Amino acid sequence: SFRSDSVLVGIKNVSVEHPKYDNQGPVRVTVETDETASKDFTLDRTTATVSGTVLDGVRVRPQPLPEAKIKISAPQKTRKLINQSENIQKTTITDEQGEFEIDVPIHANITIEVVRNGAKNAGPEDPVNVSEGGLTLDPISVDVKKGYVEGTVTSAGEEIIGAKVSVDINPENWPTIEAE
Repeated sequence: SFRSDSVLVGIKNVSVEHPKYDNQGPVRVTVETDETASKDFTLDRTTATVSGTVLDGVRVRPQPLPEAKIKISAPQKTRKLINQSENIQKTTITDEQGEFEIDVPIHANITIEVVRNGAKNAGPEDPVNVSEGGLTLDPISVDVKKGYVEGTVTSAGEEIIGAKVSVDINPENWPTIEAE
């Protein structure tokens, strides 16, 4: 519902805009003294939600992969310029449960790529069409790149035995490495 108070008397143009729907208007309404001019709008949705889960595929039991970057792209015909196309490029990040949601134009044929610490995996091999009801993808496994840390702890040229060495495994402190 909407209501705009203190509108001056006369003929007014009313329009509606929303990023996920077709815009409407302007529609003319007549505002009279101490009266309410009513106008309802029905909008057509132009976007649908793509959702999914990203898993760490290197483990025996894959675990949710937080902080993975989801890249969605597709060529899309514009409604205003039917003979020209624009490339849809959208990104989002998975949450702590490895889940993501992102809105894309309805009927777009999208490709999905997941990037996390140097690991780059695509979602479905072929472009996927997004219907009006949206799209829930099967879990996407990512083979996260892992390496090793090794070295020697010394003092004055002598190796120190029993030193405690820590490696920060908190994902918030990991360096982000993206293969382009």
